[in-house]
Amino acid sequence: MISSEHEPGLRELDYNYIDHRESDVMRLDIALNGDPVDALSMIVHKENAYNMGRDLASRLKEVIPRQMYDVAIQACIGNDVIARTTVKRCART
Repeated sequence: MISSEHEPGLRELDYNYIDHRESDVMRLDIALNGDPVDALSMIVHKENAYNMGRDLASRLKEVIPRQMYDVAIQACIGNDVIARTTVKRCART
């Protein structure tokens, strides 16, 4: 039997609380065909916002199946679109 010390994912996170600190964070929204999806919104640090938006949009493109129409995936901060990709429609037969 393997102890929990050697199994990944079963370790506890150990941290020490220092104090409250102010940070530059913003809300990253994901929109599908122009409609924001609240379940995919997240709070990210300002420095990581562009990379997180681009990565999330590209991962969603791989996961969302092709439809009968193009599906636009946009990562937005406020009204600014920081990343955009499109799931192409299926070919007509």
